[in-house]
Amino acid sequence: MDLREWHADPDAYHRFVHEAGYATRYPGYYARNIVEKSFEHFMAAQVLSLGPEDVYVDIGSENSPVGDIYGRLFGCRVYHQDIAYEPGLHGDRIGSDAASMPVRDGMATAMGLHCTLEHFEGRSDSGFFREAGRVLSPGGRLVVVPLYMANRFATATDLLISRGNRVAFDPDAVVLAVTRWGNRHGRLYDPEHLVERVMGATSDLTFTVHRIRGTELLPPGVYARFALLAERRRR
Repeated sequence: MDLREWHADPDAYHRFVHEAGYATRYPGYYARNIVEKSFEHFMAAQVLSLGPEDVYVDIGSENSPVGDIYGRLFGCRVYHQDIAYEPGLHGDRIGSDAASMPVRDGMATAMGLHCTLEHFEGRSDSGFFREAGRVLSPGGRLVVVPLYMANRFATATDLLISRGNRVAFDPDAVVLAVTRWGNRHGRLYDPEHLVERVMGATSDLTFTVHRIRGTELLPPGVYARFALLAERRRR
């Protein structure tokens, strides 16, 4: 595992936001949190170095416009994956668990997870990285932003959402109640569990953790502090 610093470029961020057209094309998308979401999309595109030769899969895509944005701005072919979609591969939609995608080996050169990995319950985080090692082509890249890190291994939950439901909390995690958060599960890794659960899940990928710097130069609202880059080994 490598540890690196990644410095935000305010001018490049503002160009990306303008060209993406969040305000005009997607006015209802995360209206109260658009600075953070647009930063996640911007950073992922920068780290992945997307281009026309790429086949990009947006993991946990739901209703995100990022696939449309990447296709327009970088010319890459885009697929959208989400467990809520109709099961199977239908055009550019992949309906499945992210740990078991109905696609061929090596079909993607790039993947992105924007505020997604933390919601994977049980051991599905480990399962996803094993699957990514299969789905990515040699030299393919995967980025997770934000990567939620903490001093202790923990899971955040809104008790109004998780109470009465069978949420697969990790038995060795501290459970944090977050009032009016609106989500049932949000995992925060400490370094030991990141190594064990993510980096130890597969030998097909190499990993780099990026410490994000320079967010104070961006509009208020960016809370991402870490990102994870995984790369498929070339064989």
